[in-house]
Amino acid sequence: MSRLNIASPADFSASLKAEVEALHQFVTILQSEQNALTEGNIDSLLEISRMKSEQVVRLTQLSANHFPNQNNVAVIPDDIVQVLQEADPDGQYGLAQNWEKLQELAKQAKHLNSLNGAMIEVQLKHNQQALAILQEAAMQNSLYGPDGHSRGLGTGRQLGKI
Repeated sequence: MSRLNIASPADFSASLKAEVEALHQFVTILQSEQNALTEGNIDSLLEISRMKSEQVVRLTQLSANHFPNQNNVAVIPDDIVQVLQEADPDGQYGLAQNWEKLQELAKQAKHLNSLNGAMIEVQLKHNQQALAILQEAAMQNSLYGPDGHSRGLGTGRQLGKI
C-alpha cells in the first residue's frame, strides 16, 4: 500500500475544510429532499435533484484535490488518521479531526441517500399501481368508443325501454 504524500499540511487542511463544508451542504440538500418526499412536495424535487448533481460534481473535484501527487487516489493507507496525525503531530492544522468529520458526514449522506432512494421507490411503486388501476378502469368503463361515439356501459336493457 502506498504512503500519502502530504507536501503541505496547511494546504491539505484547507482542502479538507472545503470538502467538509461541501459535504455538509450535500447532507442539507439530502435532508431537503427527504422533507419534500415526506410532505409530498413533488414539484421541488426537480430543483433539489439539480442541486444534488451540482454538489456531487463539486465534491468530486474537491476530493481529487486531496492527493494531487498520488497517481491513484484510491490507493491510500488503511489507517489514514495515523498518517494525518504524523503529518500534523501537534494538531495545529486539524487534519485528523477534519478527516473524521468528513467520514462521519459521508456516512450520514450515504444513509440519507439510501432512505431517500427507498422513499422514491415506494412512491414510484404506489404511482404505478394507481396508474394501472386507472387504466384498467378506463378500459372497462369507457363511455366512448374508438370512433368517438358514445356507447353503452352495460349489456342490460336500455332505460325507458321494455
